[in-house]
Amino acid sequence: EVPKAASNIKRSYIRAWVYDDNFLSDELFIPLDSAKVLTKSSQLTRQDKETNIMYYVMVDRFKNAKKENDAPLNDPEVNPKADFHGGDIAGVTEMVKGDYFNKLGVTAIWLSPIVENPKGKYGLYNVKGIKSKFSAYHGYWPVSFTKIDKRFGTPADLNELVNNSHSKDINVLLDFVANHVHEEHPVYKKYKDKGWFTNLYLPDGTLNTEKWDEHRLTTWFDVFLPTLNLEKTEVSDMLSDSAVYWLDTYDIDGFRHDATKHIPLKFWRMLTRKVKKESGKTGKSYYQVGETYGTPELISSYIGSGMLDAQFDFNIYDALIQSLIKDDTGFDLLRQKLKQSIKYYGVHNLMGYMTGNQDKTRFMALATGDVLMSEDSKYAGWSREIKKKTPEGYAKLGLMHTFIMTLPGIPVIYYGDEIGMTGANDPDNRRDMRFNNLNLEEQNLFDKVSKLTHLRRSNPVFLFGNMKFHKVGKDVIVYSRKYFDKTAIIFVNNSNKEQEIEINVDKSYNIDNLKNIFSSKFDIKKNKITVVLKPYSSEILIN
Repeated sequence: EVPKAASNIKRSYIRAWVYDDNFLSDELFIPLDSAKVLTKSSQLTRQDKETNIMYYVMVDRFKNAKKENDAPLNDPEVNPKADFHGGDIAGVTEMVKGDYFNKLGVTAIWLSPIVENPKGKYGLYNVKGIKSKFSAYHGYWPVSFTKIDKRFGTPADLNELVNNSHSKDINVLLDFVANHVHEEHPVYKKYKDKGWFTNLYLPDGTLNTEKWDEHRLTTWFDVFLPTLNLEKTEVSDMLSDSAVYWLDTYDIDGFRHDATKHIPLKFWRMLTRKVKKESGKTGKSYYQVGETYGTPELISSYIGSGMLDAQFDFNIYDALIQSLIKDDTGFDLLRQKLKQSIKYYGVHNLMGYMTGNQDKTRFMALATGDVLMSEDSKYAGWSREIKKKTPEGYAKLGLMHTFIMTLPGIPVIYYGDEIGMTGANDPDNRRDMRFNNLNLEEQNLFDKVSKLTHLRRSNPVFLFGNMKFHKVGKDVIVYSRKYFDKTAIIFVNNSNKEQEIEINVDKSYNIDNLKNIFSSKFDIKKNKITVVLKPYSSEILIN
């Protein structure tokens, strides 16, 4: 019996297990709507974190709506790929107003950092005769914690974006950089000799830069990016207050946290405590997702009731890339990694499952072989034009979208992956977004992604259902999501041949009224389901 107190709470949850001395079942996760079991998507709101379908916007590369705030360096030492291109907050708002995001079906916009960044050129790429310094177009070199960079817009621009997004049931998340500042930051200039930053040099006199694992919590990303000493209480207190400022001032809906594993747990606990306090004031539910490359043990150490909601699951991303693109891998690797993730994060997790990101070679470039997994992908982008696109590349990217929209967790689309943009690694993977003059394959991919997002949004089985594997082979995988009497079965064929796939399901599955989302031929006889899939295609059967 549901406790009576739940009737006074809009959203509460029941978690249930079956166990004996030898067996523990999967968790059953049941959301309640004012004490009644939630069964319809219409009962959900954007305050339900499970409804997030995130879309990453690199602001400078998305859309230029205000030419008057353009300020490229136009410096001969800075390659145009590494300079400001003019995208701004107002450009994102234009696309919100024009219903681009609603048509695509995303429910949360994740903005790259928009805080003030330095105006000069820093860093150096110097490989095989190719040289370039960099502007701060990406926003990850903060010289302020709370001021918006004028090249991206104004406070009024951000308010307009948030208000318009909320009016269309879209959340807005900010990318928050807590690990480091730029050397031009006033805080660094004032407190660099007062213990507020880690040491650039190790005791043996060597530089403590890019030592990602051996000095994970103190290493600098570059000599001009001092790492904050967040073990110091006053530093963590100041920075966490700055994060809450964005929630309080602009009504944003959460954060993506950069370089999470390089920041001590002390900071995350302090920040989350303040975020929960803010939630008590506003009644809003804030989503916090971190970025950590590493083992599930390390990733999960930052997740919990007093910590972050989730992190991006790069291990699943890597497994998807290898399973879909490498001929000698197959889907067993994906199954193994998914089981591992479920073991650490639970099947009902809020982890981010992405098509790509700003630090990875574009899926299309890998799927076509235009960039090899074995090569220096950054050099590939600097040294040659990456432009190859193939029907197989589009089809496999469609499979990538199918996976992230039907697996447990939060789907994350890297801007441009909905139309198959290509590119090698940073900065070639950060080209200007395209909205017009799409070719047929680009439009078809957009339409498929839109169909998948709206399918997910209209069926709680993808948000709250348990997961089971039914068949796993080199080129074929079949798994299901099940939530009460709702069933969704996902079939994937990653081969260049048509495949007839058969599975048997037990009587607990409701398969009487299954419909095929992508029009593949299928047949049901008793408990046996047969689906015929074209090369590099998928099917979702759902009741």
